[in-house]
Amino acid sequence: MIVVQRYADHMAAEFDRAVLEANGIQALIVTDDAGGMLPLPSLGVIRLMVHADDAERALAALAGRPEEQEEDGAASPEA
Repeated sequence: MIVVQRYADHMAAEFDRAVLEANGIQALIVTDDAGGMLPLPSLGVIRLMVHADDAERALAALAGRPEEQEEDGAASPEA
């Protein structure tokens, strides 16, 4: 699995995961915040991950959101 986006907030990550699931793309949210005990938003410790084969479709689905297009476009996949 690869990271397609990083977040500082769980709600944004959950929303994007739902967008991907609605587009038939399995997604997983992975955090390094000790179950919410260590809120470190500036570090982008919340990661949205998809299977490598689905990365392009995932980025396209996320880029289709008006909020993403207005901000700075889709993120590139990270290893």
